[in-house]
Amino acid sequence: MSTRYRRRPETPDEIRAEHVDFWTRAAERYERTAQYARMPGMKIWAAAQARHARAVETKRKREQA
Repeated sequence: MSTRYRRRPETPDEIRAEHVDFWTRAAERYERTAQYARMPGMKIWAAAQARHARAVETKRKREQA
């Protein structure tokens, strides 16, 4: 996705929501990699990255609540 024409978040709440969205997208991307990668090492690495991203995502959501 191109960031060039995207409206930037301005308020602190929008910025925090953007951070949560970033970690959500990262986790989904790593989960897809873990699912479809051909190399076993890549699958293990991507699964670990996805777990980390999900943990950060839940932490950020808890911070916002």
